[in-house]
Amino acid sequence: MICEDNTAATSFCLQCDVKICKDCVKTHKKIPGTRKHVIEDLNKLSPQRLAEINRATCNVHDDRPAELYCSTHQELICMLCDSTNHRDCSDVKAITDVATEKRRELEQQAQRLRAMETALAAQIKEVKDLFPSMRRKAKDTFDDLEQWVDKRRQEVNTLIQAEEDATMTSLAELEKWRAALALNTASVGKLVQSASGGALLRMVNSLTSRLNDLESQTGTTRKVEVIDLTFNLQKLDQLKSDIASLGQITKTTSTPTTLQQPTQPAPATPTATKATTRRTADKPRLAELAKVLRVGDRVKQGPDWPGRRLDWTGTVTAIPSRLAVTQGLDQAGCVDVKWDGGGEHCHCMGFNDQCDLDLL
Repeated sequence: MICEDNTAATSFCLQCDVKICKDCVKTHKKIPGTRKHVIEDLNKLSPQRLAEINRATCNVHDDRPAELYCSTHQELICMLCDSTNHRDCSDVKAITDVATEKRRELEQQAQRLRAMETALAAQIKEVKDLFPSMRRKAKDTFDDLEQWVDKRRQEVNTLIQAEEDATMTSLAELEKWRAALALNTASVGKLVQSASGGALLRMVNSLTSRLNDLESQTGTTRKVEVIDLTFNLQKLDQLKSDIASLGQITKTTSTPTTLQQPTQPAPATPTATKATTRRTADKPRLAELAKVLRVGDRVKQGPDWPGRRLDWTGTVTAIPSRLAVTQGLDQAGCVDVKWDGGGEHCHCMGFNDQCDLDLL
């Protein structure tokens, strides 16, 4: 405090009220006027003791200790200032009284800050814990969905295997019957080519009867039902849309937010709606078509469509028609078609003996 070379202070003189270095300590002990001053080591002073020895001085008279505080001017003053410069001030109190009040105010403010710090720490922890929780929710949701898809895949494969086994059994029987037909037709062919006229005439009735029996049994009893694996494309598209909406992040501007659990869409049961293609020779006509038409069939404008254009094509979406209800038509005789060029409409397929559609 008094050394000009910024030497570090090591001690404090209570009488001089200054911090002094090692050389000043030696000088203090040599000078008769300061020899009896009490000097304390700064490194050994407690915070309370430091507060006591660092006494405040008057803002005007720096050689006088401050004993009062003027709240009007917010200044530390001595007794002389109180009787002169601040004698008209109405709010002059002892430093200890003002310090007690300020200490209480500061403690209350510190308590509020500690409460805010605690709340902020809780919010920070909540936010940090939020993301692992969201990851767990996302994992559980998509794991459940994946398990359901795998389960459904196994069920469909099981159905396919069962149908394949049954079909292979029927095909094996058909193969035996085909071999029998080949053997009989070959035998008849040889007889027709090699037998004399008289021999052929003697056997013609029995051969004809045998061939008629074979032809009759082949045409009526030797058939295998052809199946098709199809899927409900509309429900599949809706399921894809629902899955795409999973995991939406919502934010609020107040407290740290927690994700709302998205509603998991109910799994759609695959049903037969995939578009099928049939050979031209197999196409039923008019009223027969109305009986065998299926959802997913590809169609075009039929013979009963007025002013038809053959380039209009679409897909059957509902049998019977949903749109027929709103149009007051017979649902059983109408179907809904979504046209490739846009729009979905109700069309007659048996209603009033009309057939607006034909298979592609």
